[in-house]
Amino acid sequence: MDNDRFDRLTRSIATGITRRRLVAAAVGALALRGSEARAQLGPATCGQAGAVCTMLMGCCQGLTCVTSAINVNYGVCVTGSGGTVSTGTTLISPFSDGAVEEAAGLASTSTTTTSSTTDPQALRQQKIAQRKSRRSARKSKQSSRRSTRKTNRQTQQDQRRLRRGPRLTFQVTGQGTTDEALRVTNRENQTAVLFGIAPLGNLSLSQQLTPPYSLGPGLPFLFLSGQTSELDGNRVGWIANPICQGDLSQNGFIVTAAFSSTSTKSREYTILCDGSRLTSGHRKRNNNQHKRHKKRSQKQKSGTHD
Repeated sequence: MDNDRFDRLTRSIATGITRRRLVAAAVGALALRGSEARAQLGPATCGQAGAVCTMLMGCCQGLTCVTSAINVNYGVCVTGSGGTVSTGTTLISPFSDGAVEEAAGLASTSTTTTSSTTDPQALRQQKIAQRKSRRSARKSKQSSRRSTRKTNRQTQQDQRRLRRGPRLTFQVTGQGTTDEALRVTNRENQTAVLFGIAPLGNLSLSQQLTPPYSLGPGLPFLFLSGQTSELDGNRVGWIANPICQGDLSQNGFIVTAAFSSTSTKSREYTILCDGSRLTSGHRKRNNNQHKRHKKRSQKQKSGTHD
C-alpha cells in the first residue's frame, strides 16, 4: 500500500468512517496486493537449469531433460540442445547432491534422444502409435499360428486320406459262371487309379493293368472272370476260370488302387464272392490262421514220418 492510499485511509477514519467501510477497504487492499504478486510470479511453463523435468513439463529452451531408461517419468534439466536424453540404466536422482553435474556428464555420453516432452499431445500420440504397433505384431503372430495349424491339419488329413485310399464300391455278379464279373465304382469326387486284381489266396495269378486304368468320379469298371481279353473301354477279362466256386465266403478278389498312378501308397481291397468286404484287420487274422494251420500240418507230417 503506497503513502497516498494510507493518508486517504487515515483521513477517512478521522472524519468518522464506519467500521463496515473500514473492513471493506482493508480486504480490497489485500486482494489487490495478492493479485499483483500472482501476476509477477505466473505459472511455470518449463523447467529451469537444475529443475526437475517430467513428461508433462519439459525444460526451457537451451536445456535438455536427462532421464534414466529405467524411469523416464522424471529427470533433471541441464544445458543441452533440447528434448530428452535417456542415460541407460543409471538412475537419475534430481534431489541428490551433485545431481546436475552427474546428469550433464551422463548426457554428454548418451546418444539416445527423444522428442521434446514439452508437448503432452505428442507424447500421447507416440504412446498410441506404440500400442498400435504392438497390437499389430501380436495379431500378425496369431494369424501366422492359425495358418500354421490349418496347414498342419490339412497335411494330416491328406496323409490319412492317402492311407485310406480312394472310396470304391464293389459288386459281384454271375458267381461261378463264365459271366462272372466284379464291378468297381469310384465314389470319390476325383479320379482313382486301378492297378490290378488277384484271386484271394493265390497272388501268383494276379493280373496287372498296363497302363493303370484311370477311373473317373462316379464311373464303373468291370473285371471279368472265366475269360481273358484285352482292355476294352471299361472292362477287361483277367482270368480263364471263375473265382467264385464252392464256399462263396472263402473265395474272392483283391483289387489294388490309389489316387494317382505315381502314388507310392496304394491300397488293397479284399472282396468276397458273397459281396462282403474284408478289412485289413480281418485279412491279417485270416493270414495268421492260415500260417498256424500250415505249421500244425507240417508238425503232424514230421511226427508221422518219424
